[in-house]
Order: sequence, then C-alpha cells, then structure tokens
Amino acid sequence: IKPAEVLKAIIDAVKAKAVLIHTAHRFVGFDDLVRPVITNGEEERPIEADACLFALGGASWARTGSTGEWLTAFERIGVRTVPFQPGNCGVESHVPENLRPHIGKPLKNIAVRCGDKEVRGELTITEHGFEGNAIYPVVPEVRTQLNSNGKAALFIDLKPDLSMERITGKLRDAGWKERTAALHLDRPSLAMLKAFTPMERYLDGRHLAEDVKQVRVPVHALRPIDEAISTVGGVAMEAVNDDLSLKHHPQLFVAGEMLDWDAPTGGFLLQGAFSTGRWAAEGILRRW
Repeated sequence: IKPAEVLKAIIDAVKAKAVLIHTAHRFVGFDDLVRPVITNGEEERPIEADACLFALGGASWARTGSTGEWLTAFERIGVRTVPFQPGNCGVESHVPENLRPHIGKPLKNIAVRCGDKEVRGELTITEHGFEGNAIYPVVPEVRTQLNSNGKAALFIDLKPDLSMERITGKLRDAGWKERTAALHLDRPSLAMLKAFTPMERYLDGRHLAEDVKQVRVPVHALRPIDEAISTVGGVAMEAVNDDLSLKHHPQLFVAGEMLDWDAPTGGFLLQGAFSTGRWAAEGILRRW
C-alpha cells in the first residue's frame, strides 16, 4: 500500500463524518482573544470554536510544509517551547579516503552503541557519515553528548554474534593475511575497521579482536533538520495538562510532533502522532 493511498483513505473517512477541510489555508497565529487565525493568502480570519486541536507537525521536510514556524505563535501566547533539533537522522563524521569507495554500501548485521544504548541492525556509509536503522535509535544519546561536550562517539561491533573469546580463538591459528578472512568480514566492514583503527595498531594485530568488537567512530554533528525523518522540540511536555490541553489556554490542545518527544523510528512516530491525536480528542469530548 502506497502512502498516498493511506492518506486518501484517511481523508475519505473524515469527509464521510462531515469534517470540513479548508485546502490552501495555513495557520498564521492567534488574535487578541487567543483564537487561531488562518489565511488563504488573501484574507485572514479567526476560527470560532469551543476547543481547538492542533496537529501542525514538527520542523523536518520543509518542502512538504513542515516548517515549524508555528513555534513563534505559541511562544507569543505564553506557551513554553523547546527549540527544534533533528530526530531520526544520520550522523556526521569524517569519512576517510579508504572508506569513500564504499559510500552508499551497507554494513549488515552489526551493532552500534552510544552511551548506554546499543542497537542491532545495519548502517549505510554516506558522503557525510552514517545513517540507517542501527543509527537512528542511538541519535538521542549522540545528541546528548553533542549538546554537553560538542562531540560524540559511536562504537560499532562488526561481529555482534561472536564473543571476544570466540574471535580471539579464530585469530589464534590464522596467519597475518588470513586474519580478516577468518572473521568473514566483507569489504565495507574491513574498510570501516581500517579507517578507524590506527595503522600501527592494525598492523600489530594483537588487539584485532577488541578492535572488531568496538570500532570507535567520532561524530561531530547530526545531519540537518530538513534531512531528518523527525524532530524533537516543540511544545514542552510540562506546558500541557494530562489531556494534552495547554495549561495557560485549556481550550487549545496539541498532538503529534508538536510535542517535545523523541520517536526511535518513523513507525513509532506515526503511532505516537495517531495516539496523542486520539487522546487529545477524547479529552475534548470529556469536557464538551
């Protein structure tokens, strides 16, 4: 099923319930009575309603309209907000020359650790660093390190199914030229090992088992927000009540990526958006 088909099914379902959709309109802020104001580009008008539920998204993929510009409007009515930062995204690292021929290639069945978080999966080598399903879940840890120290590091286990002792045993009887063959490292994995292991240490070979289990990759930044699958930041969680209404303006509700929470994958992001939307809607129904 294509995403466009899912979107059409949702739109058809809400139209069947007499939901009025104003296309070619956008939210531009609040008036003096804290009523939401929308515009079609020619005229502005406030929305008269007992309650309003906002689902304006985060700040990634600006070309689809997700710019995060609404943040300023909410700050102006006294809502505490958190600046947007990239969520599910790639990490930026220096890509050594010997690794560049492998750009676009995946490292499969590896484990990536940052801080206390470790994830099994795969990563892809990019022009700027690395991305993939083993990278995205550790981004919160990377972000924390970057915000605290201005730098971060990933530790990549190229053979997560083999213990250090097992690798040491495989290497014990292997000649110098047979060592990597004994571990069945593919070319991208071998290039990764060489790229981030000092040459003298790699040639010495005495620490090869340890190095295979924790390739240290320095990270200096996350990829830009507009490349991120999602963002963190938005309306601070302490600014909303349990039903996701704003504490300072209880007639206004927020849901989805507008809230400052971190989704480990796109699937969790969608589920979180749907779930918070339903929760806020049920909060409105309980009051009215």
